[in-house]
Amino acid sequence: MSRRKLLASLGVAAGATAMLYTAAGTAFGKEQHSVTEAVYGDKPCPACCNIGASITEMPDASAFLNEKINELSSSGGGEICLPPGLITVKSMIVLKSGVKLRGQGDSTVIKGVFNVPTNRIITSPYDSLQTAIGLYDFCVDRSGANAQHGIILGGIHHLRISRVTVRGKSSAESGALGVSVFNAYATIQSQDVIVEGCRIEQSNNFGIAFGNVKDGMISNNVFIDCYRKCIGLEAWGDGTPAYLNTHGIVENVTVVGNTVHASENPANHIGGSIGPAVYVGGASGGTVRNCVVTGNTIRVTDHVCANYYGITVTGAPTLPCEGITISDNSVYNASGAGIYAGVLGCMTRQLKISGNMIMNPSVSGSKAAILLRNVTDSVVSDNKVIGTTHSYAFEEQVGCDRNMVTTNHFAPGTLGVVNLAGANSSYFSSSHFTTYGGKKFMESYVVADDASVVLKSRGNPQRGIFMIASDYGGNYAILVVNGAGAPIVISKSADTQVGATNPDVDGALNIYPNNGTELVIKNRLGSARTITIDSLTK
Repeated sequence: MSRRKLLASLGVAAGATAMLYTAAGTAFGKEQHSVTEAVYGDKPCPACCNIGASITEMPDASAFLNEKINELSSSGGGEICLPPGLITVKSMIVLKSGVKLRGQGDSTVIKGVFNVPTNRIITSPYDSLQTAIGLYDFCVDRSGANAQHGIILGGIHHLRISRVTVRGKSSAESGALGVSVFNAYATIQSQDVIVEGCRIEQSNNFGIAFGNVKDGMISNNVFIDCYRKCIGLEAWGDGTPAYLNTHGIVENVTVVGNTVHASENPANHIGGSIGPAVYVGGASGGTVRNCVVTGNTIRVTDHVCANYYGITVTGAPTLPCEGITISDNSVYNASGAGIYAGVLGCMTRQLKISGNMIMNPSVSGSKAAILLRNVTDSVVSDNKVIGTTHSYAFEEQVGCDRNMVTTNHFAPGTLGVVNLAGANSSYFSSSHFTTYGGKKFMESYVVADDASVVLKSRGNPQRGIFMIASDYGGNYAILVVNGAGAPIVISKSADTQVGATNPDVDGALNIYPNNGTELVIKNRLGSARTITIDSLTK
């Protein structure tokens, strides 16, 4: 269709005021433009886009927009440019293949105002595959009557969303921007999806979420006063209801360079569970694999609970979350753990947690800064934990196996540096303990009088040189530990007893091997002591 005929079909006079422009186009990456344009479909709106009657004067522009979307899609695709101003829609806007919707920045506002509760303002068909859709440079306002989700799209190949703002707190449990996120919308996998440079405000259920997506990126977005799952890679699908007969898969997705301000303020919360700021996993029944969360800044404020986590990674009961990299993120002031991975009964494995900075985690004082539960075959390395309110800098709970923890820098928590209560055969290198107050700590425990702490193996059998000391009184021992035999004493204080079995001397620290892989320290000094164990093995 020619431009002249297209404008005539819209009922547009040559001298009319700014409204709408459409121009024929091709699928993303097929046109000859710059690298940025080829990747993002990001051409500037042509000068003649300010042609047409004012869509902002329509009491309900939804039928008009949907008609033009259908016409443009059926003619091969192109771009619809919207003017500045408030565009009111009272029915959902349904995007189709080949159509790009472009505004003039935040001055172009699409606001949903509905007579009955309506699940989304902008959407797409979920029962047939769509291709080459783009959203650029406008604002979606979901504060209108009966509006819920802002943008929910499903089953799209080659989707670009750039510089879109979703704002306004809905009166219902809902989210801002989702791609193949749940229920019927997850039946067809979306592929080649980029969401970048967007601004999400006061999302109470999710901010930006991918639910059944392959090959995607969530980059350089800003989240303001968001409550739950500001960013979510949550694979959907457990085979029910009947229309969802396959499991969703999120794979090969990168989350990079985002700035997240998560707020626990109840005013931002309508329904749903609390937190985390970033969620990666298949708790809803699907698989998440080979994804990267890197270079993001996460800050949590308005603390009202003990369980708002910075980043959470979990698998599903029968399908794994695997091959996930969590690297070089900064997490500030989470009321729960800074990074929490795994859950009982679910498969979480092959994680790489490295280079993250966790500041002031567990404001509530009840969680570890980095917490693993039922996680296997993973690496935790080169992370930094700074603060005073977390219980431990690092904790492994039940079900952890075959993990490696190395070269981290851990500030002690209120209960110690490391808690290995749930470790099975995890390996800790002697170089992972931080410089803190002039000493390299391996572990630190508060041990009650007449109670013991069991140090698990750093190798098998346990070998190495260790210094063990209490927090005051001068009790110490420097030992060579070599399996199940009696430790060899290099030096010790008089009130420290070492033997092949429990010396059990009152008024002393009693140190002895429990077996070939465990060393026991029993406190019989008459009061609770903080026992610090420093590996001297290089």
